[in-house]
Amino acid sequence: MLRWVRLTLASMFLTGTLGFFQASYADGIYRFTSCFQNSSLITNGTGFTATVSNKNMTEWSGASATQMNVNGKPVCMYANPKQMANLFGNSAAGGTDKLTENFPAGMKVAPQDFMMLSILAPKNTTLVKGTATLFDVNNNNAPVQTKLLSNLPTVKADPIIDFTNTFSSSETLDFIGAFINNSQDPLNTFINFVADGTLVPLTSSPGCGVGAPIAPMQTCEYSFDLPANTRNWAFELFADSGGSPIFDLVATTIPEPPSVVLLGLGLLGLLIDRRKIARKA
Repeated sequence: MLRWVRLTLASMFLTGTLGFFQASYADGIYRFTSCFQNSSLITNGTGFTATVSNKNMTEWSGASATQMNVNGKPVCMYANPKQMANLFGNSAAGGTDKLTENFPAGMKVAPQDFMMLSILAPKNTTLVKGTATLFDVNNNNAPVQTKLLSNLPTVKADPIIDFTNTFSSSETLDFIGAFINNSQDPLNTFINFVADGTLVPLTSSPGCGVGAPIAPMQTCEYSFDLPANTRNWAFELFADSGGSPIFDLVATTIPEPPSVVLLGLGLLGLLIDRRKIARKA
């Protein structure tokens, strides 16, 4: 009897101790998406460079984009709904805050066309103003006039984001959505991630709902309750800023229990089974 009590207490201590290593939701990384326009009239963009606010960006990609009308408003979308990243894609195992990429031969962002940038980074990552620009590889990497059409939302926690209007004119929010259990991997920047999961109710700060004009430098906060057994989640925001297309998305997966915790639970089960067999013998 005493051995059984000792075994039980030791197993409970092992399981409880290992549980401290279980990652919390906010410990993960997020996928952010921003849209850029080649606003020049004659020069092609054949490369892209940008800097973000921390040195923990682990993956990034660029894809051709286009302007489409959604509910009568211009929005920035991937040119090909099934498209992989066709302009560039790269990663940094230790993390970085800078990227400079040349497009493959023959690929370009023509004058007035668009490019979608996707990056993987921790919460509170933003683009450093003035650093993100297209350039012309064929003209000694000369900068191309580039217009940022959407900035990165700030992740405060899972799943809470802040969206700040960094433009000089008011933005009218046309759509705000929160999705859970999406079918695609949100943290694969090389695909056109589509938030196709279950739409869930969300809470917004006062004056920040659909149809509300968001003043320059005004910040809106959005959140929702995370149901049990949620695989992943994503936010989407569509807005019209002075006629320019806006598209913002932040997506994350939810960490699974670390393998060491599962191993501890498995060992506990094996020890219990062994004790039962010893008793029968």
